Amino acid sequence: MALFPLRYSVEVLPVADGPERDGRGALKRTWGPPIAQRVYGLGPAQSQRSVMGTGEAKTVGPNRLVITHELYVPPGFGCKPFDRVRGFGWQFEVFDWPQDFGTGPFAFTPGLVVHLRRVEG
Repeated sequence: MALFPLRYSVEVLPVADGPERDGRGALKRTWGPPIAQRVYGLGPAQSQRSVMGTGEAKTVGPNRLVITHELYVPPGFGCKPFDRVRGFGWQFEVFDWPQDFGTGPFAFTPGLVVHLRRVEG
C-alpha cells in the first residue's frame, strides 16, 4: 500500500532496441504497449530555451524549448531511461534512472522521483 494517496494515473511505454536498424546500422528504438500505473503527482515545469546565435544556448538546435518535470511515484514504480510516459495531457521521455528515497536509515520508503523531459520546437 502506498504511503500517500495515488490520485493520478499515467501510462508507461517501455523502450526496446531493435530488431530493425537505421541507415547507419544502429538498432532502432521502439516502444511497447502502454502499462497503466498510479502516481502521487507531477512537479511544476522547468524549462530551458535555446536560441541559435545567443550565448545562452543550453541545448543543440534552433529555437528549442526543453521542459522537465519530476514525477512523484510510489515504491515499485516501473520505468527506466528512454521509456515514454503519457499523462497529464502530455507525452514525456524518462531521461535518468529514478531516484529512490527509500534507502535511508529510518525505514521510511515514500517512493521515487522520475525525471521527465519533453521538447518543443
